Amino acid sequence: MDKFKENDYDYLLKFVVIGDKKSGKTTFINQLVLQKFTPFYSPTIGIEFSSSYNTLHNTDKVIKTTSWDITGSRSFIQHINSYFNTITFALLFVNITDENALNNLQFWYDIFKEKTEGKDIPCAIIATHYDLHHERKITLSEINRWAKGKTDIIYEVDNTNTSEIHDIFRHILNCIMNRLDMNSGMYCYRPPKQAKPSNNQSYYKTYCNIL
Repeated sequence: MDKFKENDYDYLLKFVVIGDKKSGKTTFINQLVLQKFTPFYSPTIGIEFSSSYNTLHNTDKVIKTTSWDITGSRSFIQHINSYFNTITFALLFVNITDENALNNLQFWYDIFKEKTEGKDIPCAIIATHYDLHHERKITLSEINRWAKGKTDIIYEVDNTNTSEIHDIFRHILNCIMNRLDMNSGMYCYRPPKQAKPSNNQSYYKTYCNIL
């Protein structure tokens, strides 16, 4: 049985999750959903949709997030316009062990800006595979230089560390909540007031895979 009813939240936020194949997008989202690291790689085909409920520290506000994990296959780009129509935030993933990491990051950032043209939507850079840092082809300093003027929200992620990924996601949610009032372009829906769960609870559920 679902722990929370569908409308038991104070804020609904929408994410798009983009990046090249094997950039760690699905691993990141799956750990939010499944609460554990799954070592088996299964590439996203089309779009995968997941939903989560969170309460942040020192607040009783429930935040529902919906995440659209878009395949890293560039041939699918012509089909993704509608998923950017009403979004709150974008997660841009880059694999630090990929020698083309910066070029890939620039490609997806350009797609993100093209699809959100005319809207001031913020994004975060998620630099993955830090657990393989001895194989890295790009440094954090290089990512920071690239990101200057684009975003100040940058994380390096150990793909196997579920608790770290949850901490990062909560930090992202805090950043979003701090920016909502300053940025009218960020999508946020507030339903009629509903009963709330107790503080610091989380609930995750994956709904569907769109081919």
